Amino acid sequence: MKSMKRSLRFVVGIAVLSVLAFGAPTAWAHKNLANLTAALSANPVIDGTSVDIAGTLQYSGSPGAGSATGHTLFPSNGVAVVNETVQIQELQLGGAGVPCGTAGASFVGIATGQTNGSGQFSTSFDTTGLGGSTIYFRAHHAAEGGTHGTDQSTSLGLDLAISALSSCTPGATIAADLASGDGTPPPSTAGAWTFRVKVKACGDLTGVTAQGGSNGWAPMVSFAPSGGAVTVRNNKKNQVLTWNIGDMLDGAEASLLITVSGTTGATCDSVQYLSGPWSAMASTDGGATFTKSDYTGRVSLTVSCIP
Repeated sequence: MKSMKRSLRFVVGIAVLSVLAFGAPTAWAHKNLANLTAALSANPVIDGTSVDIAGTLQYSGSPGAGSATGHTLFPSNGVAVVNETVQIQELQLGGAGVPCGTAGASFVGIATGQTNGSGQFSTSFDTTGLGGSTIYFRAHHAAEGGTHGTDQSTSLGLDLAISALSSCTPGATIAADLASGDGTPPPSTAGAWTFRVKVKACGDLTGVTAQGGSNGWAPMVSFAPSGGAVTVRNNKKNQVLTWNIGDMLDGAEASLLITVSGTTGATCDSVQYLSGPWSAMASTDGGATFTKSDYTGRVSLTVSCIP
């Protein structure tokens, strides 16, 4: 009998220690994970154009198992996160907007608001007087809702190219206008990221093509063009994509969605590029001569050691 009492006291003691150390099973903390997608309404643009910069926040699951936490219904992947705060951030140096990778630059919030029914908050950015500049933007969402709320997330960044010209030059323009995935992952984190390259025609164009690379650390795993055909060749560690779009009428657009996957490096605060520079070629005289566009900026993330 004494042995049984000692055994019961031992078991109860272990249970108490377990609760003290880990908390009651129904109270285990978890955060609903969310993903921020950054998008530009146009890119590149002409000086004086207003551009909508948007962050769209969607649930991407929870790190906990529902049966273990006592919460069996988590928001499904892709469901909009509504009425939570998103901030649009601009990379600045000395108060002026700068492109990705500028040494000494830091992010500054330029607009903050609540997500709508689609999980989106956007702000209008006036480019007047900024011709010739390239400015890097991203979206950020701080953790909300306490223990069982939504975790923090930061989008990938996009370089907005602003032309000093008063109107478009006949030919094709190209830029990345959408980027999805964790923009501030921890060191040595495996993940997948998606970005969209868009080509726009100024004037009626013949034989439009675009070409660009992936990167040396996160190989491309899929691509989806809105039209035309894409071929891929390996160039050392990079993949080079050639996109044959064909003829385009004035104002027409074509887009290419690219997904890459890899593991981030181990260095804190390092910038890692997801895309190489892209350019487009097109003819405005029926194929007699071809003109090459400027190169795009590069979609990137920042390895972060801040939890």
